[in-house]
Amino acid sequence: MGVPIYTRHTIVAAYGKDHVEAATIIRVDERKKPIPGTEITIKDIDGIVIATGMTPDVELLKQMGAKLKYVRELGGFVPLRTRYNETTLKRVFIAGDVGDVEEASTAIMEGRIAGISAAFSIGYHSDKAEKERRFAEE
Repeated sequence: MGVPIYTRHTIVAAYGKDHVEAATIIRVDERKKPIPGTEITIKDIDGIVIATGMTPDVELLKQMGAKLKYVRELGGFVPLRTRYNETTLKRVFIAGDVGDVEEASTAIMEGRIAGISAAFSIGYHSDKAEKERRFAEE
């Protein structure tokens, strides 16, 4: 659609009277510090959208004593888990943004894996669940 996306930038100033009309942005380094001399003023804009990133919400797991590991590519600290989404805490399974920040379709699939695995962990077995679990292993 021709809309530029400026990653690793932050807004220095926004200009306009009744609505935003222009903005000045600056590039930031890996510590999110502005890099002098990289300012750009963009004119004739209709709006500003800011994505600040997300981090997995692991506070409850941390309080429970689950082992966590920092994985920058996954958004921060994430719980260690098996391929069945079981954490280092017996019978505590995870899915969605607690494990890493992904899109909804990934969270749905992780939820299916975690749910079936949780059922197996308490002794529930069925032909359908067995097929689902084998599919998750592939």
